[in-house]
Amino acid sequence: MSTPDSAATTTPAKPPAFMRPGIGLMRRISMKAKLLGIASVLVVPLIFAMVSLTQHLLDDIRIAEAELDGVSAVEALTDVVLHIQTHRGLTNRVLSGDEAAKAPRDATRQKLKEALSTVDAVSRDKPQLALGKQWPAQRQAIEALTADSNSEPRPKQFAAHSAQVSQLIDMVDYVGETSGLLFDPMPATYFLMDVMVSRTLPWVEAMGVLRGSGAGLLARGDASSVEIASALGLLHDIQSLTHGIDQRMQSLQRQGEAPPAAWTDTQTQVNAYIAAGQKAFGEGRPVGEAPAFFDAGTQTIGAAIKFQKIVSQRMSVLLNERKQALVTQITLLAIVSTLGAFLLVYALVSFGMATLGSLSTLGRSMKQAAEGNLASIIHVDGNDEMAHMGRAFEEMLTSLSALVAEVRSAAALVGDVGNLLVTD
Repeated sequence: MSTPDSAATTTPAKPPAFMRPGIGLMRRISMKAKLLGIASVLVVPLIFAMVSLTQHLLDDIRIAEAELDGVSAVEALTDVVLHIQTHRGLTNRVLSGDEAAKAPRDATRQKLKEALSTVDAVSRDKPQLALGKQWPAQRQAIEALTADSNSEPRPKQFAAHSAQVSQLIDMVDYVGETSGLLFDPMPATYFLMDVMVSRTLPWVEAMGVLRGSGAGLLARGDASSVEIASALGLLHDIQSLTHGIDQRMQSLQRQGEAPPAAWTDTQTQVNAYIAAGQKAFGEGRPVGEAPAFFDAGTQTIGAAIKFQKIVSQRMSVLLNERKQALVTQITLLAIVSTLGAFLLVYALVSFGMATLGSLSTLGRSMKQAAEGNLASIIHVDGNDEMAHMGRAFEEMLTSLSALVAEVRSAAALVGDVGNLLVTD
């Protein structure tokens, strides 16, 4: 039997200096702790990213819902503005001597009460819009303005109506702020919001003032140069505001969102009313009939309000589509994340069980070998490094077993020879 001249020593390659602390730490903790650490490093960031993304999507859904609440509030306040404008014009006609305006004024008061009740419901049901801070005092002032007991002179009543409309326009802007409409992040809905919240009501108010004051001048049949200049100035304001809305419609078109089909007809009707105003006051004196001018203004304002309602409806559709898309994203994220997390945990648990199981099998075999049992069979399934190590260890035990058998055989032979020599 031959023996090696010298024992071979196997040492691992020396790791880079910056890796030594980590390697030293890994060598001091158990394999189970290592696997748990690896699992934590993989799973915890995944869960954090999933929760953060879900929270972001939920925030976007809440923003869309808040904007939808804002749209309904703007519509309710717009109805109040419309009826106050109509009441202002009819009251101005009545106080200018037009008795035929009394009946429609009374009908407008009833419509105004219904519009006020609608805003009451919005203020009560949507506290996040914070209308409760301003609306009660505003409502009280409007009721006092439209009461039969109001005996203020015509100019004061007209100015008081206009002041209420101005405050309501400010309230619409406030709702745009509290609902998040003014901060809408998407171009198409932002341009629609701008028309609905910031542009339509000042535009309609200019037409309403012209309708009310112009009809009053026509009912009186005379006007000062200041009154004529004011009427012509209102015509210029209406024209300028119409141009601004048209610019927004072009912006909407450039963003791939078709402007409401009603815009062309509305613009045509507004331009026709501007032409009627120029005809009525362009000669420096009132020319025409008050009822006809008032009715033309009412029809034009009605077209403008109808256009605004179409804009708000389209705004609601786009916001609901955005909300639904976000809900779909959250659903897909939940499904994919849950499936991914399950597969990752399954893979990690499987890896841990396979690794620890193989190490346990090798450990038991090594213990048996240390106790002298070199005939144990090592069964490690697979084709990974642990399986190769198990097979190599089994081959080593086989070699050791053969070596021990050879030693025993040689020892027996030596014993027999010794016995023969003693006998001889």
